[in-house]
Amino acid sequence: MKSSLPELNKYSTNKLVQTYALLAKGLHADPVLCLAHAAAWLDPLRSDSNDMDMPESEDDTVFVALHILRRAFPDIYFDALQAIRHGASYQQLDHLICEAVQAQGIPLENLEWIGWGIPLPAYGAVLDDSDFYTAHPDVIPVLDCFGISPEPNPYDIDIPEVTYKVADMIADDLLKRENEWRQVGWLLKWLTSGTGNSSCDHDHETLSEFQPLSWDADDIAFAREIVEEADGIMADVHAGLEWINQHPAALEALAHNIQKIYQTKGSKNARYKLEWPCIAGSDERAAQSVA
Repeated sequence: MKSSLPELNKYSTNKLVQTYALLAKGLHADPVLCLAHAAAWLDPLRSDSNDMDMPESEDDTVFVALHILRRAFPDIYFDALQAIRHGASYQQLDHLICEAVQAQGIPLENLEWIGWGIPLPAYGAVLDDSDFYTAHPDVIPVLDCFGISPEPNPYDIDIPEVTYKVADMIADDLLKRENEWRQVGWLLKWLTSGTGNSSCDHDHETLSEFQPLSWDADDIAFAREIVEEADGIMADVHAGLEWINQHPAALEALAHNIQKIYQTKGSKNARYKLEWPCIAGSDERAAQSVA
């Protein structure tokens, strides 16, 4: 028995070498496999070792970004590797990668944020924060229709719950319209954080409390949907805000309909006849509805 072991080991080794040679021959005979082998061999992330000179002192950020791009955006990964091999600085890489990811529908503004998950815009309105009115003074005339104002004490702004309920009722009615009033409806939904889109309804502080989306294919697709929808909503919000501020009659109509609801709020079986007049020479009849 002992004398047969060396022969058995020799036989097994020969078979292993033959198998390896056969696989190598097959690989080299296929151009696609050859290309894949070359790409894997040249890929600096094929192992944990660093065989590339990373720019300046931001090595960790660059490596995190490369690992994410390698999996999520192979084309951008290739472009980043080419830039590194040509001596790109960190700032140049930051600009290249962020711009390329933004072109994919993801609002990456700073390379340092890539390791925290997919970034999402945060457009949310915070009506009890004085800084909100400093950044958006054009909403004050609209909120004044609801009896809300940052004055006289901008550091103690109280928004009654009924205000949100009335604004939601008005917005739901306006969203049935087809003209500028519909955009005003989206404006009210945004002001009361009721659009149903997380980017439109939350500010940065609130959005940061949620678990960020990962860089896998499903979450990237979901993030694109959120961003695309948010862009559409905010376009209507800005258009509605600009329009109503340019037309005092529209502000008067909004205030009048709000007062109708305020006056009958709490009445049993209350019904509200809301009227939305045509503004600026429109040939359409005034829109009326009963809520």
